Amino acid sequence: GGRRERGGEEHARGRIAHPREMSVNPALDEHTDDPVALEHERLLIRREGVTFDGTVDGTHYRLRGFAVLSNLRVVFVSQEPAAISALDLPLANTRHESFNQPIFGCSNISATTSPLRGGNIRSDVAWKLEFREGGVGTWLPWFFTVLKVMRRHVEAVAQGGGAPARAPAPPNADMMKQAYVDPHDPTKLYLPVEDDPPQHSHRD
Repeated sequence: GGRRERGGEEHARGRIAHPREMSVNPALDEHTDDPVALEHERLLIRREGVTFDGTVDGTHYRLRGFAVLSNLRVVFVSQEPAAISALDLPLANTRHESFNQPIFGCSNISATTSPLRGGNIRSDVAWKLEFREGGVGTWLPWFFTVLKVMRRHVEAVAQGGGAPARAPAPPNADMMKQAYVDPHDPTKLYLPVEDDPPQHSHRD
């Protein structure tokens, strides 16, 4: 398929994608290039200065850009021209994750993500995100914590006899405000949205 326009109306306002769907060139906000949030999704952190190295349906890509972590997925957004402008890596389908600190080269996270029905990727994606600028003390704990929460959610759904799967609850605003930030890690936290509805005591 051809390149999908960033911030496409079909995806921003039309059909809500399955939160665990995996796709090449997911919809991006036309102003910020952030992923357009899916149903039940909250964008958590954004990391600039990242290189994606991986194979997608038999084609190897090495692209510079930035990565966004939400409660549902990692989205890599390329900042150089390529057939892939962005790539969904849903946490529910991610395994074999590893944090690597090579003697030569950049610290990186490697993993394998399997496709799901409904996406436009046909085979497993073995990928690596290299952090080329600064430390990883903010990104790493967020990534591994959110991945653990997703796995508990998947297990609970499986034990529930295949009940319809809603996304795991995203971190609430208070948790976001209290999150540890490594001053040597250029990862930026998205400003938390106050949780709705607000809890007010009843007044006569």
